[in-house]
Amino acid sequence: MLTLASFTFSTCGGTGIDLAGGGVSGTGVSTGAITSFGSVEMCGVHYLTDNNTLKMSHGVDHSSEMDRVAFRVGMVVTLHHGLNDNNAIQIEYQNNLQGPIAAKNSNTLTVLGQTVVVSDADFARFKLNEIVEVSGFVDSAGRIRATYIERSTQSPHHGGEIEVKGFVSSLSSSGFRLGQLPDGTAWP
Repeated sequence: MLTLASFTFSTCGGTGIDLAGGGVSGTGVSTGAITSFGSVEMCGVHYLTDNNTLKMSHGVDHSSEMDRVAFRVGMVVTLHHGLNDNNAIQIEYQNNLQGPIAAKNSNTLTVLGQTVVVSDADFARFKLNEIVEVSGFVDSAGRIRATYIERSTQSPHHGGEIEVKGFVSSLSSSGFRLGQLPDGTAWP
């Protein structure tokens, strides 16, 4: 039995903001933020998902779940598809970071040393020290423009994770430093 499901995501549109990442290419790999469920649309191209589509989130296989259960609106995903068709082969989600909100200032949050730009509604609903998961695109100023931000169900005090992504800039026997984070700072 073949079950077709689909959802919409896009990185197209004239925002006037220089965002790194996102887009449709002729390679069979497209990246964008999910905008709705009902058909997969990116820059006017529709992609179909079915029982054969591999759905990965944080390295965990969610293929048996419906699209709207495996993913959320706003999550930035990478979609692998055939070169000459619109059939989704694999959809992958990986957040930008997950950690506690250290500061709030004028529609920006600071999470693990990273500046996260959020909407007015998102800014109002989050409190200092809450653990959040952030997905979005990095702008030309090195800030993450959140397309998805949600409270994490995990607490670092009870075995939960905090995550930040970057390049190792130095290594010693006692640890390492991350450098080249989106805002140009290093994280110990």
